[in-house]
Amino acid sequence: MPIDYGYRDNVRFWFARHFRPYRVAIPRGKGSSFATVKYACQRFDPDIAWEDEACEKIVKVPNIFLKKALGGIVKAAREEGGSVITPGFIERVRDKRSPEKKK
Repeated sequence: MPIDYGYRDNVRFWFARHFRPYRVAIPRGKGSSFATVKYACQRFDPDIAWEDEACEKIVKVPNIFLKKALGGIVKAAREEGGSVITPGFIERVRDKRSPEKKK
């Protein structure tokens, strides 16, 4: 049964299969692709529509936090009674959160 072992330094992942180790570069981008974000936005809540420009505003959110970010945005849209999320709406949500970030 082949087994891979690996570790990570500051720049690369290192792996060793039975003989010589080889390296794989660590991904540089921490965000998701636009297609991935748009797909997640459309599937999160079928009652809420997203404009493409709004999806572009959250592309840099790391994948691990994307679901939580979408949940917060959709929750704010429901509270305001909106059914379409626009780039301006995302900016308003960010502005509301800015005092939280300073703490």
